[in-house]
Amino acid sequence: MISGSRREFLKSALAAAALPAIAAARELKRVEHGLRGRHEIVPVAAVSRTLQSNALVYLPAKYDSSKRKKWPLLVWLHGASGRGSNLEMVKRYGPPRVAESTGDFPFVIVSPQCPPGQLWNDAPAIVALTDQMERAFRIDRKKVCLTGLSMGGGGAWFV
Repeated sequence: MISGSRREFLKSALAAAALPAIAAARELKRVEHGLRGRHEIVPVAAVSRTLQSNALVYLPAKYDSSKRKKWPLLVWLHGASGRGSNLEMVKRYGPPRVAESTGDFPFVIVSPQCPPGQLWNDAPAIVALTDQMERAFRIDRKKVCLTGLSMGGGGAWFV
């Protein structure tokens, strides 16, 4: 016979072991039903000392379902640790990470990457990138937001 405290421990251990499987099943269900958006790499026309040649763009799951719908745009500037030439670094924090890991947002996200040793202090390049996204995707010009994390927050204030 198993003592009460040991029984509770075993129940807890079994429940803890089942949680990842339950979470994986829920995630699989979300993907099967098309509830997740997608990330794309888009060439940046306004390359400057502050912008790399590519940006990460997140498109909502329902983006392709209506050719007339205009979508809000979130321009997200990463912090200093996201600088470099590997766009995967941009997915480590903020909206790109959440979009990648948990599902769908009802807006487009553009996440440019700042080169090593630079700051987000080239306002014309950020504005040009925003204009480019409005031309390339169905963006509602009245619903454009700019935000950032740490160094990116400073860049948002700079713009």
